[in-house]
Amino acid sequence: MLKRSGRFAVRCIYIIIALIPFLPLCLVGQEEPSLAVTVIAVTDFAHEKDSDANIKLSQEIDNAAERVRDFFQTNYKVPARVLKAHDDTTYSELRYFLFDDLPSDTRRVQIIFVISHGVEQTYYNSPANSELFIATSDTDPQKVVSTALRGGDLLQGISHLQNGTSTFLFLDTCESAAIGSFAAKLATLFNAVTSSSRTMVLASSLDDQFSYKARFTEALINVWRSPVAGKCSATRKEMASTLANAIRQLDPLSPASAQDVSLAIPYDIDANFCVEWFSTGGALLIIRNPSHNSLFVGFSPDDTDQGVTEIHDGVIPIPLSRSSYKMIISRNRDLSVVDDRISETSLDFTKDFVRTLDVADGLTNHDPEALASTDKETADLLESWGPGASEAIVELRQRAQSEYTEAMQQNDQKLQSLAERLTQSQQMIADAKLEVQADLDGAKVAASDLAKKSGSGTAIGSNEAEVSIAGIANQREDISESSRKANSAQAKLDQSLGKLSYAEGIASSQETAITKLREKDVNDRRESNKNLTSLVNSRLLQDSKKQISEIVRANLSSLGSFQQTTRGTMLQISGDDALKPAEIRKLADFLDQNAAITMELEYVIAGNTRSSAEYQSTAEKKVRAIRDQLGKFAIPSARVIVRGYGFQGAASKQFSLVFSPTRN
Repeated sequence: MLKRSGRFAVRCIYIIIALIPFLPLCLVGQEEPSLAVTVIAVTDFAHEKDSDANIKLSQEIDNAAERVRDFFQTNYKVPARVLKAHDDTTYSELRYFLFDDLPSDTRRVQIIFVISHGVEQTYYNSPANSELFIATSDTDPQKVVSTALRGGDLLQGISHLQNGTSTFLFLDTCESAAIGSFAAKLATLFNAVTSSSRTMVLASSLDDQFSYKARFTEALINVWRSPVAGKCSATRKEMASTLANAIRQLDPLSPASAQDVSLAIPYDIDANFCVEWFSTGGALLIIRNPSHNSLFVGFSPDDTDQGVTEIHDGVIPIPLSRSSYKMIISRNRDLSVVDDRISETSLDFTKDFVRTLDVADGLTNHDPEALASTDKETADLLESWGPGASEAIVELRQRAQSEYTEAMQQNDQKLQSLAERLTQSQQMIADAKLEVQADLDGAKVAASDLAKKSGSGTAIGSNEAEVSIAGIANQREDISESSRKANSAQAKLDQSLGKLSYAEGIASSQETAITKLREKDVNDRRESNKNLTSLVNSRLLQDSKKQISEIVRANLSSLGSFQQTTRGTMLQISGDDALKPAEIRKLADFLDQNAAITMELEYVIAGNTRSSAEYQSTAEKKVRAIRDQLGKFAIPSARVIVRGYGFQGAASKQFSLVFSPTRN
């Protein structure tokens, strides 16, 4: 670790980053896995070169890097790219890796290890109150803050990965929790809207603890090599316990203090990720459901210890064995109900150990607006998970566009019907007002007549000597009749007022419904326009991929064999030590004429006469030489991403060239 004074001390940092992206595929489909492993091991520092302790530490870092290489080569058949030479681990080269090479990598499953010295820098009264600085091979011990790589650089580099990337960041370092505040700050960015990405950050020790002898790295590999059947360490407490026990088993007699492993950022709020899931003999299936409907998944044979798994809209990892399965996807938890099954898919994990699968189910209702919204959101989610599902996305957007059109037509019909009914209601209101006016006039006349007769009766009653008993009776009967007529007129008036109020209520309700329908229509047209724009872009991307495939095949067919992959159009050239000058010139002309295409150039060498590190060094020199030669033809280095790999095994040599659209 670096002392706060700026001088290095012999304490170390081991950082392990595992990146597992989710491949966007068809609605029910799968693609070949694409796992890459990179180890950045800083074994040559700009200080204390003659220190015995430093030499021992460098050897421990080197051994840890080679153990990682051996584990993934042996158990996953993946050659690791180990960067440990001085020139490969300078500040500028590591930043190039993080901000150019890594974001340009189209491989969908990546694991990255970083091993070096490190120091925590505290910033008081700051939201991110500490920062982790990582020594590069050219870090000046007197100017650590300005010449070392920031832990934040690692996280920012990861954030530039293509959509659909899951990141597992394991920090094996003294005071590794120092990265926690910055990691937490970026957590919302990593686990962003539409669930396009996943990130897990696991620190090997708290910000006041030491890490020793790469014990965390060793412990992690041991957990993977010897998994306990059925064990899943997914929570903070479980991960800390499992790895702390593994660390103690490595060196039980060591006087070194304990390391408390800390889960800084969980993989997902709803879906745990077990630290054991990269174990020997294990396989991993990542299922994504972009629709709103819950689905149920089961396997035959069922050795998942999970039975039937319910998948809500989102991402679910499922650990399996390296064997073959029949997977049933259904709308019903009872998988035996055949009518509810969506698909039956055969999965073979005997060769490829990490796979992804997208499943989706349409809505059962027939509301075109709801269907359009769901299809559009499903397309948005698939698109956010990265390239590779262009055909499914175009199909969803086309369907959504048709459904939006149907919804708008239904809106127009409803608006027309409501407008007609509103006209009728308005006529009812006019008629009711006339009736009210007539009844009001009648009520006034009746009330006036009653008042006159009532007044007349009073006058007669005051002069009883002049009025006969019969006359008084007749007058009272006239008053009673007038009163009845007045009451009847008032009742009729009340009734007509009720009709008027009812008609006005209906009209008001219809006007509200018309207003809502107009707002809905405006919203539907807005969403339809957005979807149409996205549909055009999706078609352009789909056409771009097809064009690239056609252009590559038309111009470079003489160089090797082709394969269309999720990464792009891949050209493979086997058995050659290097590309011939004529082949390099042909590639240069091709890239010059097609500025919208980026090429990833990878070279893998295997054999048994040299070490894996020596094979890799040879491979890297060759691809860099090719990039330099392309540069002489004015091809920008940013459009040629090169990677070299080497491992021990049956003798083989293979160039792989992947062509994909240049990212803006």
